[in-house]
Amino acid sequence: MEDLLIEIQIKSILIEAKKDCYQNIWYLNPGKTPSCVIKISNKKNLILIRGNQDTGHQHIQFRHSYTSMDKWINGKPDKPSKFKVGSNFSHILTISEEIFSESNKKNDKNKNPHLFDVYEGTYKHEDNKSIKYRLVLYRNTKIIHTVFPIRSKFNRKIVKHFPFIRSQLSTRYKAMNAEREYYFDFLDEFENIRYKSTTTYDEYRKSIKMYVTDMSSNLTYLVYESTFEEVLEFGLQMINESIKDTKIIERAILNIETNQDNNYKIVSLK
Repeated sequence: MEDLLIEIQIKSILIEAKKDCYQNIWYLNPGKTPSCVIKISNKKNLILIRGNQDTGHQHIQFRHSYTSMDKWINGKPDKPSKFKVGSNFSHILTISEEIFSESNKKNDKNKNPHLFDVYEGTYKHEDNKSIKYRLVLYRNTKIIHTVFPIRSKFNRKIVKHFPFIRSQLSTRYKAMNAEREYYFDFLDEFENIRYKSTTTYDEYRKSIKMYVTDMSSNLTYLVYESTFEEVLEFGLQMINESIKDTKIIERAILNIETNQDNNYKIVSLK
């Protein structure tokens, strides 16, 4: 059952949103509870709340941010549409303001008219490409339940027929060896970790290596290696690793999974 706002929370949010501090365009309230107001849009006074995994900003980040993890639903990967790389609360409010118009109200698309109001419209991005979005507000209020691209234009591209979903990124830095390590887990429909990938950057040898570990056999394969001239600062490289596609790794996993011939070297990771 979804954990949505109840009437007393909605009333509290509407009272909180009237405070003068929210009229300051630089004001941002990080909040600690689901009903905390994070920010209010400049022109149309749309209210972005902290929320939880089912509603508000946390829901939008959990489900629609570019780096959010997909889920299995009824035995199939659920792949909701994602925002562009780097989208934050300011982008969410800017897009929402553009969509919020009485002419964009879509009663025929509203599956829960007793709870929400639904709007659909286009937003022109910096590259002049217009993308269609859906905005859902709590009924008769300006409280944002969710907003998202209707199509999956910005979603990360994956290898066709890839049967696993990718976790969020984990990292480790080995200071003694000057090695950076970046990890992804790949989960099956029962959310069991079937494969692990490790990408290492050796700052001394200027080498990049990608490994795949088959969790059923505990065998680790070297699937890619190359060199680099320079690497980004650790935090920036972590962001870069979290948003890049992993097709090389996905193809390797498919080859291992289907027992296709490959020349991968079996190694031991310390």
